[in-house]
This record gives sequence, C-alpha cells and structure tokens, in this order.
Amino acid sequence: MDENVTDVAEVPVEEEAPPPESGNRIEVDPSWKQFDSDPTPFLSFSKEVEAEVDGDKVRVFIRLPNQWQHRKVQEHAAAARARMVMQLRDPNTDSSAIIEEQLLSIEDLEDDKIIEWLLQRHAPEAVFSAQLELETFEDTDANGEKFYPWANMFEHQERYAILVQRQETDSDEFRKLEEHVISYAEAIQERANHHLEPKEQVYAALDREGLMDKARRALRNARCMDEFINVYNQWQIYYGTRKLGDNNRLYFKSFGAMLDADTGIIELLTAEFATLDALKAGELGKSPRATSLSASLERSEN
Repeated sequence: MDENVTDVAEVPVEEEAPPPESGNRIEVDPSWKQFDSDPTPFLSFSKEVEAEVDGDKVRVFIRLPNQWQHRKVQEHAAAARARMVMQLRDPNTDSSAIIEEQLLSIEDLEDDKIIEWLLQRHAPEAVFSAQLELETFEDTDANGEKFYPWANMFEHQERYAILVQRQETDSDEFRKLEEHVISYAEAIQERANHHLEPKEQVYAALDREGLMDKARRALRNARCMDEFINVYNQWQIYYGTRKLGDNNRLYFKSFGAMLDADTGIIELLTAEFATLDALKAGELGKSPRATSLSASLERSEN
C-alpha cells in the first residue's frame, strides 16, 4: 500500500488559517436589510427543455434537486470518491499510473510555478471555508443593531437569477440586489485569500522533493474530486429531470436507464443543468462583475 495516498480521502491541510481579527469588519450597506424578507421558492431554478437529439424530440422539465435530494446526490458522489481513493491506494492500478504520468509535466516547472499550481488546487476549499464563515458573519448597522448580511445568500442569488431571466433589471430592488451579490463575491474573495496565505508560506518553506510530494497528493485529490463531480452530475440529472407537464414524475425509469440513455440526451441535459448551476452562482447575471465565487478568486490570482 502506498502510504502517500492515505490522505486522499481528505484534502490535506498543512495549517489552518487564523480567524480574522475582530477589527477587520466587512462593510455592508445596512439598507440592504429592507430587501431581506422575501425569499423565493427553491424551484425557481428550473426550466422547460424542448430540443431534437439524433432525430428524436426531447421534452422535459428540469430543476435543481431540492434539499433532501441534494443530500442524496452528495452521498452517492461521496461513495464514488471513496472507491477512487481505494484505487489510488494501489500503485499497480491504471489510475495510479495516470497520476505518475501527469506528475512528469509538473517536474519541469520552477519551484514558484509549482507553488502557484498548488495554491490553485486549494482555491475551491478556500472559497467553501469562506462561504461557511460568512453565513454566520455578524455586523452592526449605524443604529447599533446587529444583523447577518450574508445569512440568506442562496435566496438572494436565486431572486437575482429570476429578475435577470425576466429582464426586470431597472428596478431599485435589482440594483440593490446586484450590489449585494457583488459585495458578497468580494467578501468571499477577501476571506478566501486569507485562507490561502498560510498555505503559500508552508509551500515556500519546502524543498524540491517536498513540493513534488505535495503535487502528487494534489493530483490524487483532483482525480478523486473529478469522480465526485462526475457522479454528482449523473445523480443530479436523474433526480432533476422530470416529465414535461407532470413535474412530480421522474423522466428516467431508473438510474440505470439514465446511464443507458442516448449520449446526445445526456450531453444536452448536462449543459442545461450547468446553466441552472451558473444562474444560481450568478455567472449569467447582467453585471460582468457578479460572477461565480471561484471565478472571482481565480481572477485575483492571475
């Protein structure tokens, strides 16, 4: 057994970032609170899809999974990731051989480029940590009243997507909402960078052998995450694709039937679900600055 793979199940973290100092407040316009009382239904991230694939007409209703289904989707994806971990623990598997081939291209990089590459691998983790922190972030307005500016961001992002889809972008609500979505992306970027700084210091202190070991671990983690995402997408399509006109009935009779479906149909549905995910993240909004959180972070690193 390759001892270096024992950490694949969990993304290796060399050092936790210290909590932000109490004096580093994130300023948010308190007047946003007046728009904080009208969350929209989760099912608003949905659409009807009518297309022709290989001569056959496809008519379905798709929506992002509800909270219960989302939990089931994650469980299936986590199990697939665990199976990939088992493969990578065996150096004689094809999966392990592919990792070693990928490592050859990284060996040609200078140390600073390897560090930059490693930090990019940590970006999603840093963004997720920042999101969790901001959910409970407490601020105080000019009147001394406490409020949580980022507590309902899912609903706000959802409302933003609805207004964009309806082309209702001239109202005070939309302008205020757009400001809030942008402020949230900026807050995530700031907090995520805070998490990346100690990792950069750790990598800078490593020698060449240490950096290559970290690169190998990162490649293995990335392969496991790819498997997670692939299975996640499959189950999201299965749960979220419904009969057009009868939205409570699944389109596919079983998960196996979905896997056996025409490749063109699966590609179509994958693209359509990606659009819904992008809407939820704010990528398809009116403002070019109101982008997904990970994209915002990537721009700050370039």
